[in-house]
Amino acid sequence: MKKSENYYTYKIGLPNHLSVGGLVVREDGQIAVNRFQDIEGYKDIALLMRETLEPNERLEEAVHRGLAEEFGMRGVIISYLGNISCRLFLKRKRFEIEKTTLYYYLTYLSHDAELRAEEDRRFGGELEWHDPVELIDIMRMQASRVNRPDVDESQIVLRYLKLTQNDPPII
Repeated sequence: MKKSENYYTYKIGLPNHLSVGGLVVREDGQIAVNRFQDIEGYKDIALLMRETLEPNERLEEAVHRGLAEEFGMRGVIISYLGNISCRLFLKRKRFEIEKTTLYYYLTYLSHDAELRAEEDRRFGGELEWHDPVELIDIMRMQASRVNRPDVDESQIVLRYLKLTQNDPPII
């Protein structure tokens, strides 16, 4: 592996991927998602912020970088919420990876679209805010529809609700 390569990003022969994620909450309790009309062939997908770690980068630094690059946003980390780890077959690349995303709960501070990275703008995701219980349903349905477990981040939303004592009704 070349010294400049990111060893947290999957590649043939090293099928592992490590990311951080952010569940960002506004004062009104709404949660931020990036809504993609089409991402890697998957239609109408809503995702929490996710960012691949860079070599020698602290987890918290990656969270703040990802928040700025993907959402054009600033926030304050409140707590670690847990992780989602799964095995995925990447159709376009034609190999399987093990993907782990470590999620953090953040409170929203500000938004500035100019902070978004050009690469993230090209993916075409639009920032949306959702009620947590509504978001749980959206995430479960999209994961079922596309048969891809990493797009079901509902367990992270549930952990946030439990942490903040805003338990949703039993679904």
